[in-house]
Amino acid sequence: MSLKAIPNAGLPPEYRLRLKADFDRVYAGRQSVTDGLLRIVALPGELSHARLGLSVSKRVGNAIRRNRCKRLLREAFRLSRADLPALDLIIIPVGRGVPQLGPFQDSLRQLTRRLAKRLARSAPP
Repeated sequence: MSLKAIPNAGLPPEYRLRLKADFDRVYAGRQSVTDGLLRIVALPGELSHARLGLSVSKRVGNAIRRNRCKRLLREAFRLSRADLPALDLIIIPVGRGVPQLGPFQDSLRQLTRRLAKRLARSAPP
């Protein structure tokens, strides 16, 4: 039995914020929205697609819980990335409940829409 490659199955490096300078630039923009589950800090991206950065603190739980949360957030981003505007996003989980993919995905889509509208209004003409 051979496994065929599934299109869009991974999260390539060009979809991730990896450098401290990128994180600092997004945080310096100070544009964020939150709901009971996630806080998203964003800035218009330099590329034609969204990029993801994660900031998961110890308040979320022990290492096992934090890693599970990060895996679910990456998967939610991967599944939603075609629908997301071209923003550099830093996602911070704020809820203390059991992390689940569906609510993360819904929250990610709603919050990025709100951020895109806010950034479009504040953009210079």
